[in-house]
Amino acid sequence: MRKSLNMIPEFDLPCAVIGDDEGGVAGVSHAGRERFHRRFPLLVTIKVREHVYNLRARRCRVLVEAAIAAWSERDGFKVVHYSIQGNHVHLLVEAIHRAALSRAMQGMTIKIARTLNALMDRSGPVFADRYDDQVLTTPRRVRN
Repeated sequence: MRKSLNMIPEFDLPCAVIGDDEGGVAGVSHAGRERFHRRFPLLVTIKVREHVYNLRARRCRVLVEAAIAAWSERDGFKVVHYSIQGNHVHLLVEAIHRAALSRAMQGMTIKIARTLNALMDRSGPVFADRYDDQVLTTPRRVRN
């Protein structure tokens, strides 16, 4: 997809249209996140970009597990279970409110990004998008 250019009238210079780097659309909706009650756990998914190494490889898995362990229990936030896949991580978490979840996920993703960038000897974004969360309101959804 080719980006269209807008002109800056004062200088008659082109400027790129604001949007995603690849010109695509966001994978996680920009709409407000679903409200939740502290008694319900959440399934959180974070996806990495294509250039990032396979997360299940030992060299990456150890770093991701260390970052999850470092952030596993913070004020109002707890990681109950996690599953590391090739290009994404599933986290089963408990949070007392949206702000606690947001702060913890921000800190955890920063820690993971820094360690993976150091491993790959590069800088720049690691995650493809924001985290996605789903409120698990039934025992069956938590089990599966």
